[in-house]
Amino acid sequence: LGLSIAGARPVGAAPAADATEPGAFEPVTPCRLLDTRLDRRLAAGSTTEIDVAGRCGVDDDAIVAAITVTAVNPDGDGFLTTFPSGVSRPGTSVVNYRRAEVVANHQFVRLGSDGGLSLYSLVATDAIVDITGFFAPVDGEATRAGRFVPVDSRRLIDTRTTGRPRAGSTIRIDPGLSEDAVAVAVNITTADTYAPGHFTAFAAGDARPTSSVLNADRTRQTRAASAVVPVSDDGIDVYTASANHLIVDLVGYFTGPSAPRSGDGLYVGITPTRLVDTRNAPGSTGGPRLWDHGAREFSVSDVTVDAAAVAANVTLVGTEDAGHVVAYPARTAMPATSSVNADRAQQTIANFGIVGTSTRG
Repeated sequence: LGLSIAGARPVGAAPAADATEPGAFEPVTPCRLLDTRLDRRLAAGSTTEIDVAGRCGVDDDAIVAAITVTAVNPDGDGFLTTFPSGVSRPGTSVVNYRRAEVVANHQFVRLGSDGGLSLYSLVATDAIVDITGFFAPVDGEATRAGRFVPVDSRRLIDTRTTGRPRAGSTIRIDPGLSEDAVAVAVNITTADTYAPGHFTAFAAGDARPTSSVLNADRTRQTRAASAVVPVSDDGIDVYTASANHLIVDLVGYFTGPSAPRSGDGLYVGITPTRLVDTRNAPGSTGGPRLWDHGAREFSVSDVTVDAAAVAANVTLVGTEDAGHVVAYPARTAMPATSSVNADRAQQTIANFGIVGTSTRG
């Protein structure tokens, strides 16, 4: 288990030294920031700078971007790391890949002082970066729109029970929110895949954008990816390029302009930081290895104080078998959901999530 976090907290909580000011979320139509298949692959060990602010509808004062990063046909096993432009590369990862895979993951990434981000690849690969929204500073300590509200995770659709969708079809999903919302935080899963393909999620009724949130690269695969998706009054649309099953779980939403003014649910970005690594020796920063059906708790006090949640990238490494890990507030009831899934032994796979915290971590 590797846990790399950015950070989310209510106004008044103590931030890390390099933290941004509190920000509110603003959705954009999903938009492609980078596609190296149209130009030149990332070289092994290279870092690519990507301009974000001022592009794809992102404000010039944006402090954090909500992006999906996809590795396409890498030359070998490795990882991608995203981080603010102008700073040293942190010891974290956002996407872990094996040779010839197509795999994606979501992330909230703090932007550098020039409004950009950096993308590092260990191995030569093509890469795609799509953006679905950004966080901008709030005027004062409270705002109406753009605050994150967690919900008890609930399943919105599971085509394993309703019937496999047609290839090239779009499925409309109602998140069932009575409150005004500008975006939803969802976990999108495909299982028992029929063929390689991708999924695109966007506000219901909008034209389908050139972007993706989840990729499958072989048959009989189970994969999951979290995403923050703009939402309309009719919900969200999810397009499947292949006839692959679709499972969507709702984990929260971002408030709209008619919500009450509050400082709760604002987001504070930090440079990605490794919080836990169970590969390390016991007593250092996380060891030993997690055991079957066992739970362990980890403090977040080194990164933030009084946070309501953290934006975390959870990575499984060297899995013993197919299975899953759940990240949730320490010493609370474990939810009937998963944070990241493995479908085979000796797999390295990551997934993003907004994870609630307790006084214990």
